[in-house]
Amino acid sequence: MLHKQRVVYSFKTTTEAMKMERVCAKVNAPGGIIPLPSAIAAGCGLAWAVDEDDALITDIVIKENNININGRTLIYL
Repeated sequence: MLHKQRVVYSFKTTTEAMKMERVCAKVNAPGGIIPLPSAIAAGCGLAWAVDEDDALITDIVIKENNININGRTLIYL
């Protein structure tokens, strides 16, 4: 299995993770919900992962839609 560098956004609450999923689906933004990787030790247990090249789009979606993230981590998945 080939791992790629991805940006993983963690959330404090499941509600914020679901909001992220709903907003991204609406605007056709890249990425998807994943279980929180064990390398990231904080959050609600869910995360949003995108290819590193798509992180800028995701950052804009988060800012424009007031989505509260717990953290943003570059990780190999």
